[in-house]
Amino acid sequence: MRNIFLFFLILLLVIYVLQILFRYLVPWLLKKYIEKNMPKDEDDRRQNINNQPSEKDKIIPDDKGEYIDFEELDEKDHESGRGS
Repeated sequence: MRNIFLFFLILLLVIYVLQILFRYLVPWLLKKYIEKNMPKDEDDRRQNINNQPSEKDKIIPDDKGEYIDFEELDEKDHESGRGS
């Protein structure tokens, strides 16, 4: 009986310590990660915003790109296994 009590007591203590750690450690780690990966000054932020492609750059003109000619398959060819 005493061993079961000790097991649950230790389990509750571990859960409590983990809650406290996650309450303070995870936000701190996230803050450090964000600070590390964010640009340091406003000039870098502006440069990142200005380097993003505009909507006009994303559209491919009609004379660019590859034309693909799809070939229709007959039902007979497909059922007999002759079609690919």
